[in-house]
Amino acid sequence: LAVVESSLTNPSPELDHSLREEPLIPGLPDDVALNCLLRLPVQSHSSCRAVCKRWHMLLGNKERFFTHRKQLGLKDPWLFVFAYHKCTGKIQWQVLDLTHFSWHTIPTMPCKDKVCPHGFRCVSIPRDGTLYVCGGMVSDVDCPLDLVLKYEMTKNRWTVMNRMISARSFFASGVIDGLVYVAGGNSTDLYELDSAEVLDPVSGNWRAIANMGTNMASYDAA
Repeated sequence: LAVVESSLTNPSPELDHSLREEPLIPGLPDDVALNCLLRLPVQSHSSCRAVCKRWHMLLGNKERFFTHRKQLGLKDPWLFVFAYHKCTGKIQWQVLDLTHFSWHTIPTMPCKDKVCPHGFRCVSIPRDGTLYVCGGMVSDVDCPLDLVLKYEMTKNRWTVMNRMISARSFFASGVIDGLVYVAGGNSTDLYELDSAEVLDPVSGNWRAIANMGTNMASYDAA
């Protein structure tokens, strides 16, 4: 089964050519059928992959699916909601598709530490289809983190990015001109910080910027 899955996800030129001879939807030209299939909500992809090999290739590879959507100029208005189960301690991002009003989940964040659901900050860059989760705190330890994770919608995967210069929790964050800014928050010695830094998403590097001049934590930003 793993071999079959692998061949469908990364088809050989011969297999890709043979599959193209099969219509995506019988009775419809492929360009029209593709336009229809690219509008399927993510929630239904797992069941629709079982229809045929070509559907499996299209819907089983998120990068291919969203690349086609982008080429057709289709938009993806998604609302990301961070959910936390008090009893189990499990954290999970859930996504509301505002076009179809359907919910789906995305892969779990690759955190090696058990992260407290409070304390970290997240920002999104809609034009890039990316979500950044920064800082936070280890559960039951009150130890701030310098962790930075990036979720790419088109690839449906998380990437561990370069760490922040300073570990922070309960800090302010935001995006200005495509750059991710973080400021203030609690430090590892539990003192409030006055420092700030900025991430260039293209290079993936952080650099320090001017201090705020006052120590601040647990504030919102706009």
